[in-house]
Amino acid sequence: VTNARFRLDAWWFGVPLLIRGPLLNLPVVLATDYPPIQVVSIAIILTVMMLMQMLAWPWKVPLLNLTDCVISFSIVLLVTTATLFLQTVGDTMYAFAHAV
Repeated sequence: VTNARFRLDAWWFGVPLLIRGPLLNLPVVLATDYPPIQVVSIAIILTVMMLMQMLAWPWKVPLLNLTDCVISFSIVLLVTTATLFLQTVGDTMYAFAHAV
């Protein structure tokens, strides 16, 4: 059923799309008390997915591809803008970042 949404040469795009959800939740679960790590991890995941979507252009309707690119870029911009409101990084955050 998920193959009906994508072009025939981009049938594989459903797999990264399904994996994106758990990957976005993983930084929140692993780095519960470390918002900078959460923001950077989520921004990296969203950026990689956005680049994959831009390179594959998987949706059948071209307007959906363009809309998905614009929305993905807006979400990445929103997440990275959230870093302006984070507190300063403490010693425990540095230790956690080096451990990861």
